[in-house]
Amino acid sequence: HGGSGAGGGVSAEHKWINRRLVDAPSTAALVEVMRENRERMNHVNASTALHQLAKRSKQRRGERPSREGIDVASALCETHISAFQPQHLSNTVWAWATLRHDPGEA
Repeated sequence: HGGSGAGGGVSAEHKWINRRLVDAPSTAALVEVMRENRERMNHVNASTALHQLAKRSKQRRGERPSREGIDVASALCETHISAFQPQHLSNTVWAWATLRHDPGEA
């Protein structure tokens, strides 16, 4: 969930958003960072957001993030999927599997 790769560079703003996603003190705070920055996020941020939701869920023994959190992160991934590099794709699939989420669910 990092690096710039062939999908384009990562700006200072995108690095700042990623840092806020990773450093959010709670899942609720993570969702708030996503909500506040969704229009400015790039593919790396989208992948990181979903990965962080799943990672926190796994660390908290299956504590499931809010449906809103999963929906916002999934929508961001769908928006930016054309820019995903293999690492972003694998992080996203791992996150959905860890959350036991079917991205086809409405």
